[in-house]
Amino acid sequence: MSEHPEKITAMYLYNEWWTSPAFVEKFQEIPDYTQVAFLKFKDRCSCLVLMAGREFKTYMTKGTEDEICLEMTSHLGVQKFVEEPLYVLAEATALPEAIHKAFAWIAGYKGIRMREERRVPEMFRYLGWCSWDACYTDVTEEKIRQKAGE
Repeated sequence: MSEHPEKITAMYLYNEWWTSPAFVEKFQEIPDYTQVAFLKFKDRCSCLVLMAGREFKTYMTKGTEDEICLEMTSHLGVQKFVEEPLYVLAEATALPEAIHKAFAWIAGYKGIRMREERRVPEMFRYLGWCSWDACYTDVTEEKIRQKAGE
């Protein structure tokens, strides 16, 4: 990339089903298995979403000074061709707009409805942090404080 972002928030795979944010400034600091990255430039924001296809999944990993590094896994013996998008990059003046643009494109491409188009129980519209997802059945004050620190 010829222009470097001022800030990067990398949402990386913390474990098999949970992501966690890493707040970094350089491509070399991006954690392995990053699935979404928010990039803040002087005049705009970008949302970079790594795609999962029928036979592959793409992640970001540590890059170089000027390059973002993408890694693909296919779990197939031989993967010669990919005929699906590897990533989606959307830009806007504000981050929420860039995020919405990226996920609206993905929803259209995959044929799924956006959250605001779905019928869901009212509590799912405001439901926040979940101790079970964070600590499973071993909820302690120490673990709650640790998660709050994250």
